[in-house]
Order: sequence, then structure tokens, then C-alpha cells
Amino acid sequence: MNYSTEVVKQVNYFIDNFLSDEKWFKSLIVENAYDLIFVSGSALSGKSDSYSDIDIFLVCSIANQKKFNLQPVYVYEYQNKIFEISMFATEKLLVSAKNKDDVFRWTESMIIRSINDDMTNIFHDASKLSNTEKRDRLWSSYVFMQINSYDIIKQFKRTDYVSCMMLLSDNITSLFDSLLSEKNLYVSHKQMSKNIKDIAPLVHEKVSYFYKDIVNSNISEINDYLIGNMQDVLMREGFSSAEIDNWDKVNLTMINFQKQ
Repeated sequence: MNYSTEVVKQVNYFIDNFLSDEKWFKSLIVENAYDLIFVSGSALSGKSDSYSDIDIFLVCSIANQKKFNLQPVYVYEYQNKIFEISMFATEKLLVSAKNKDDVFRWTESMIIRSINDDMTNIFHDASKLSNTEKRDRLWSSYVFMQINSYDIIKQFKRTDYVSCMMLLSDNITSLFDSLLSEKNLYVSHKQMSKNIKDIAPLVHEKVSYFYKDIVNSNISEINDYLIGNMQDVLMREGFSSAEIDNWDKVNLTMINFQKQ
């Protein structure tokens, strides 16, 4: 990812010349009570607009968040910029590094300050997927899509279009995430559509068309199209036809949501 050097400078200047004088932050510094500070979001990526602020995250244990009575978020206006500082639990980062649920968060972020080398290494580990982890992620998405498919058809027959739309959205998200993962791209949900439009314009066009009038669309056709594209991703990543066609009989130890 190409980071905005200007935003990095602004964040460092903000921390040194403003935030360091805030009572709550000074207390954390004195007692070495946080682990990392990282910056993320559209401003860092150079894609900000008039609605964007500068997103800063402070990694701190839940115990210290309670000890210092920290707010979930602090918002400051400084030199005509809005800086939003959100608390991020150390424990959540540890889980994220293990489960790789939020890879996009770490690949789109940059550490600004660190007083904990171990957590710095964990931060970087959370932003990477091994080939095994990547295949596991793809397979898990495929299984979720297949499970959702049963309920999509049932809810459509019940004319419960809201539930149907929600389930279908889950499948669209799974497909989009897998198409991006295939190219080692990991982005937040709000960035998915734009990125899919770049790498898979035909898929983006068809999904956009479906969304225009889902009630009158052929729901089976929509879902079959999503499943078919997901199967193509799996085939390109080395899964066999036997595995894909018999997904409900494959050993569940390879599926993310079954792991402890």
C-alpha cells in the first residue's frame, strides 16, 4: 500500500504538539500503558474526500482502558483537520492475528508509535496470510455461501425479501472478498465495490444490475451466478472438483468457523 507521507507527518505532529498534552494520554505515556498507535483509513491511503477525517487507533489492553477510564473514541480538531482516536483492545489484535479475520485493517494501516516490540510483530503478522490460511479463508467463504443458499431460496418463497436480501448480501460479500483475496487484496467492506469494479468489472456490473430490482429478479439465477464465480476462484486456487462439488462432505477441520 502507498501511504500518504503528508498524513503521516500530520499525525506525528499532532501527537507531539497536541495529544501529548492531553491528560489521559500523558497518563498512558508515564506508565507505558499502551502498546501501539497506528493510523488507517482513506486519508492514509491518499483517497480522502471532504467527509474524511484522520483515523488513529490506540492499541491498549482492556484492563488499562478501564484503569485509565478511557473513552472509546476521542475527536479533536487541530490545524483545520479532524483527528479521530479510537481505542483498540490489545486482546482483539491478538485474536485477529490468530484468526486473520481483519486482514484488511492491518494491510491498510501503518504503525506510528510502538512501545511493545512483541505487539509490533503481531501487528505485522496479522496483515499477512500464508497460502494455507488463504485457501482456508476461501474454502470457509464457499461453505458459508452454500449454507446461505438454502435459506435464500426458502426466504424468497416466503416473500421475506428483507431476509433474502441480507443473506444474498452475505454471499456477495463472500464472493467479493474471495476475488480480492485471490489477488492478495484485503479491503474493508466500504472499499470492496470500488476494488471489484477495477479487478472484476463484469461481476460488478451484474451484481449492480441484480440490486436494482431484487424482488423481480430470478433469485436462483443470482445465487447460482455468485456460487459459480466462487467455485471458479477455488478451482484457480487448487481445490479439486471433487472437493467443490462435495463441499458438504469435506472434513470440517479445514473450515475456519469450526476452529477454536
